[in-house]
Amino acid sequence: MRLVPGLDRGMRVLDLLARRGEPISASALARELDIPRSAVYEIINTLLVHNAVRQHPGGLIGLGHQTLVLGSAYGASLDLVTLAQPIARDVMLACEETVQLGFLEDRHVVYLVKADSPRPVRLVSRVGSRVPAHCTALGKMLLASLPAEELDRRVGRVELEQLTPASITDPTVLRENLAEARAQGYAWEYGESNDEVACVAAPVRDADGRVVAAMSISAPVGRVTGRREELLTVLAGGADRLSASLGHSPR
Repeated sequence: MRLVPGLDRGMRVLDLLARRGEPISASALARELDIPRSAVYEIINTLLVHNAVRQHPGGLIGLGHQTLVLGSAYGASLDLVTLAQPIARDVMLACEETVQLGFLEDRHVVYLVKADSPRPVRLVSRVGSRVPAHCTALGKMLLASLPAEELDRRVGRVELEQLTPASITDPTVLRENLAEARAQGYAWEYGESNDEVACVAAPVRDADGRVVAAMSISAPVGRVTGRREELLTVLAGGADRLSASLGHSPR
């Protein structure tokens, strides 16, 4: 289908302003987008009329309040489960392993979405079930994203459940594990919630950069050997795609 050139250029201008996060000159817009300066001025004037951009002192151009109105309306209409289902399925098809999405409820992970692997030995879990967060990669990623005082409130003064011999029950070891996940931007677990299953998880962020959920890939331990980088790449792509659907724009 044919694009409307003027509208396409206008959207490119707005996208660049959003990614930059600060006002920019018209000449810089023209240079970075490879658009004639005269055309950029016409686009800016049109966007000014609709309050989609505003002019700062010195002539610099930034986003206008209409973008906030549109963004807020979009945010209010979002349904995390609806957005996540096709993405989880795409990730599952790419790796042929079980993909799940969950959020943190006190000390537990609650599963919102699941795309089952077509291969033998599937992960036995269901949407709506709750599992101690410290026993899962998904839960670790969510715990690692909490402020220190909130993390202490949730897991600092409780006895950590042991689901398998590999489950972490020492708070000090758990904190070290979470610090590693926080630094890496992803979390692993091997047999900590199910003896035979390994799992990797990545964060899902909203428009404000807050971690609102996590996405994971789970597989029998034997099917993970030699595939760590592949699974990480596929998972990161899916989590980033879902975050973008929620309005997150990494800077």
